[in-house]
Amino acid sequence: MMLKTILDDGYPPEGPFVPLTEDVVTPKGWTCIDGTVYMDPQGTPYLIFSHSFEDVPDGDMCMIELSRDLTRAVGDPAVLFSAKDAPWAKPVPFAKEEFHMDGDVYFTDGPAVYTTGDHRLIVIWSSWGDHGYSVGMAVSDSEDIKGPWRHLEKPLFPENGGHGMMFTDLHGEARYVLHYPNDFYKERPHFYRLKEAGDGLELE
Repeated sequence: MMLKTILDDGYPPEGPFVPLTEDVVTPKGWTCIDGTVYMDPQGTPYLIFSHSFEDVPDGDMCMIELSRDLTRAVGDPAVLFSAKDAPWAKPVPFAKEEFHMDGDVYFTDGPAVYTTGDHRLIVIWSSWGDHGYSVGMAVSDSEDIKGPWRHLEKPLFPENGGHGMMFTDLHGEARYVLHYPNDFYKERPHFYRLKEAGDGLELE
């Protein structure tokens, strides 16, 4: 699957949605999912996306700069970090059975970028952990989306749920919503308050 950018033609969340681009904005020939637009303090947009395990079994989280109108990529993609390097992430136990892939296979899902009060960047993302689908965090202390990035050891959400997104509620509070449990036909949205704590974030 190639990743495209779409535009909401109006404010209602139900749309209508119309294509913004005539072509893909991720690299041609790559299998990419879960694109999230991040705007840096200078107003430069970047697409943060997962380079899927079909291409890279280490599970790469990537970025590419976009034009200001979001219609095309500018420059080359770069790897922010890999799931394989996260201390909490584990190879998918069903890679052979479901994907017909040998060896260790890692994946990255659902990136969301949080800016802390001291201007550090935290990417919240999902992968496989000790207790199934989980949510972890990677931090850029440089205040730059280009990193360098380091993984936090403790998952944000450690068991059987993930693929979340952040939003600000009507009271101005940061929220994080994910699906739980990660079981077929049982997935439901769960909403949490998102708080800065220590080196990263925590859910309440």
